[in-house]
Amino acid sequence: MSNIFAIDLGTTKFCLASITYDKTFEKAKLDTVSVLSAGMKRGMLSDFFAAQKSLSSLIELAEKEFDFDINTATLGVSGTHLKSKFVTCQIPIDSDHLVNSRLLDKIQTQIKIENQVDGREFIHISPYSYQIDSREWIVNPLGFSGSSLKSKHFIIEADKYYLADLVRLCNSCGISVSSLISEQYASSQVTIPPLKKELGVVLLDIGGGTTDGMVFLNGKPSKVFTVNIGGQLMTNDLSIGFGIPFDEAERIKILGGISSDHELTCHAVDFRGSTVNIDPRKASQILKARIEELAIHVNKEIEPFKGLLQGGIILTGGGSELPGMVSLFANVMHDVVVAKADPVFGGNENTGKIEASKFASKYATVLGLLYYEFIRQRNNGKTVRFKNLNSFFSSFASWLKELT
Repeated sequence: MSNIFAIDLGTTKFCLASITYDKTFEKAKLDTVSVLSAGMKRGMLSDFFAAQKSLSSLIELAEKEFDFDINTATLGVSGTHLKSKFVTCQIPIDSDHLVNSRLLDKIQTQIKIENQVDGREFIHISPYSYQIDSREWIVNPLGFSGSSLKSKHFIIEADKYYLADLVRLCNSCGISVSSLISEQYASSQVTIPPLKKELGVVLLDIGGGTTDGMVFLNGKPSKVFTVNIGGQLMTNDLSIGFGIPFDEAERIKILGGISSDHELTCHAVDFRGSTVNIDPRKASQILKARIEELAIHVNKEIEPFKGLLQGGIILTGGGSELPGMVSLFANVMHDVVVAKADPVFGGNENTGKIEASKFASKYATVLGLLYYEFIRQRNNGKTVRFKNLNSFFSSFASWLKELT
């Protein structure tokens, strides 16, 4: 294993996480570092050169903190340009009538050919189920025989040219991109245990600019979505409602949130430099209105899956740390259990000697990206064919290398 780095280009912060090894490769160290972001709006680039300056600052700080040169990193992708869907494909089984891994590769390639759209690119493809001839659908068809194989795959696609912009941004700061991963998928890797995914669960990563969602059924991803409501919009509501600067509104939001404790009166400095009293009840009402709006949008996205979500809704991301967030969300989503999860990295059979560490929810995405790349490198060269699990098509990998 080599040193691993991951980058999350968030609306409010740029964050870099690393796994670095000592000279004997016996001990692994896990670190994170972040800077205020620039050039981002609703999880996407809005000013290339402002983002470039902020990313350069992040790399410089990380190299100083970690004492390692950083040349390659996994990068997260978010925004409303991400779309997901299920696709099916059917091909004849070879003359030996036996399903093998080569046939699974072939049907995956055929899926790409049949579903490719100009200007779009697949970033994830995951097999959901297979059908041999007219039998019942199964999860693993390897070793079975028949005359035809039909598959159902879940795919996530993105704006190809926006991906190129992300890669070019990293290249301009001396970073080669090893993988592009949807951020909600990354966050789910370190916040939701496999059992909950089997039961059916929704991940909601509440960031600064957006809330990224992902639905899991039967242990597998089944939908991704983005709602353009995040922590920044909530802070902006307080700023307008009380006539105070954004940073003061952010402080008030974190201090009181939507807690039921209204005993203490808060103070803030307004735009004229005067001290003003902040009514905690009014602050709570302002935040509640926006969070209820978010919950209503989420409810519409997951409506088709109601009754299948025994694992409930899991909140993570910086926005989930707002006091009272879980209880209010649960009141709106009264028919689905709501809980909060902080990311946990290490301490299992997949991460080997890396000790379990728990982090704040705001680091869920970057730690999930790090975990994804760790598993990808660990499986590289093994008999398990990683691209059959969750990976890129070979043509996209080649395209990515050309850009870097």
